[in-house]
Amino acid sequence: MTVLSVNNVSKTYNANTPNSVEAVRGIDFDLEEGEFLSVIGPTGCGKSTLMKMVAGLVEPTNGEIGFQGEPITGPREEIGVVFQEEST
Repeated sequence: MTVLSVNNVSKTYNANTPNSVEAVRGIDFDLEEGEFLSVIGPTGCGKSTLMKMVAGLVEPTNGEIGFQGEPITGPREEIGVVFQEEST
């Protein structure tokens, strides 16, 4: 059973402005029950943005994210987030 699906997900902050920042582009994966996924990369490559989108804290600019067959449209009780640093 697919637990998490990420289909062609992208995120651009401040889209359509001179200050736009493309944080994530064209991410695709399916995570099946019992699997785990590691997201690694250098600072500023979009790891945290991807995790915030999966948690429903940030809306993707493009694409779809689903949890157990339902679209993620906001925070969900079944998905927890632990930030690296204190968050205000």
